[in-house]
Order: sequence, then C-alpha cells, then structure tokens
Amino acid sequence: MDSNLHKQDKLIQMITCDCDRSDILSISRSIGIRPSDFDSPNLPMRQLAEDFVTRAFQKGKSEELLKEVNLRKIGLVSKNSVGDKSVEIFMKLLNHFLNKFDDIEEKEFDESELFDPIEFEEKMRVRANLSEDIVRAGVRIKSDITVLRRKAYALDYKKYKTLIQKLAKYYMYTICIKYPLNEFDSNTRFGHLYNELLAMIPDELYENDSNIEEKIEGIIFDTISKCLIFNE
Repeated sequence: MDSNLHKQDKLIQMITCDCDRSDILSISRSIGIRPSDFDSPNLPMRQLAEDFVTRAFQKGKSEELLKEVNLRKIGLVSKNSVGDKSVEIFMKLLNHFLNKFDDIEEKEFDESELFDPIEFEEKMRVRANLSEDIVRAGVRIKSDITVLRRKAYALDYKKYKTLIQKLAKYYMYTICIKYPLNEFDSNTRFGHLYNELLAMIPDELYENDSNIEEKIEGIIFDTISKCLIFNE
C-alpha cells in the first residue's frame, strides 16, 4: 500500500475511534482547515473522518494532523488513567437517571431530527441562545463527559445513548410544557432542567461524588451538542 494511503487509513481509524464530531471540528481549526472545507450536515462519522483526513493531506497538513490527534489521544489516556472508579460512579448516575425515566418511551428519534447538526459553541450561543456563562461552562465540561462516556463504552456500557434520548424527551414533554418557549427563555429552561435532574439524585450518590453537579451539566451539554434539545 502507498505510504500516504497507509497514513491516511491509520489517521481515519484513530479519529473514528477516539474523536466525536466536535473533536474533529476543533482539530480542523487547530491545524488551519475550515470545517466548511469538508463538513456537511448529516454526514456519518466515518465519512466525516475520511473527508477531513483527505482534506488535510490535500493541504499538506498530514504531520500537523497526526501530531494533534496523538496529543489528544495522550490527553484521553491521561484522563482515563484515574482508573475505573470514576466511571463506575458515572454509570451509577446514568443508571439512576434511567430508572427515573423508566416510564419514558424508549423508541428512538434520530439525533439532529429537529435541527441540522452544527458546531457545539454555535449551537449553544446562536441556536439555543444560552448565556455566555452557560456556553463557557459547556465548553469546559463537555470534554470531560465525553471521556467518561467513551470509557463507559469501553467497559461495555451501552445505555448512554438511551439515556440522552430519554432526557431529550423529558426536556420536550416536561420542561417545555412547564416552561413554554413563548413565555420563558432558554436560560430559564436550562436552569429548571438542571435543578430537576439534581433533585432526582439520592443522598448516597451525591455524597460519594464531589463532581456530580458537573456531571449533570455535562450530560445536558452532551445532549445539546447532539441537537436533541434546545433546538428552538
């Protein structure tokens, strides 16, 4: 196999395994490639990775891309090196919410069903019209939740997608009914969603996890990033 093709295949595999859509768009900006050069709405992850890598090679940025992906992979390993205890606590939190949402129908609706997927910060700031404080918190926290989610998947925990689907329905059919879009702004609904989720947490979970409040915010932000909620 041609060495360049081999490098491309290796990078595509690394990006597909270790990155999500927001990671790819962030890396592209880091190496000076505009997302609009390769991204388009509803593009599957594998195709997005392939198109991104192809564009990087066309622009002569293959070495920069490899360096950036490796740096992010090292960061992922470093964050995961704290051990499985944090993931175990995270999975207990996820299971608790799944139990709370047990009566919500499990039939899935597609991510981005209500809105074309767009870059996370733009979604938060422009589409959801959330305050700058919430946007900054989302950018800061979301990557940590992404790491925990990937680690949970690596440990064969498959229910995370079910949870965010149910959370999306809880937002639409509980929060938006209590706080209608034409009467309350996004910041108000975000606050009520967070407070209602926090109120669901039993004392034993709260006492055993000093970061549980950030985890709750992170789950909300992750659901927002997939364009499942705050599409108004």
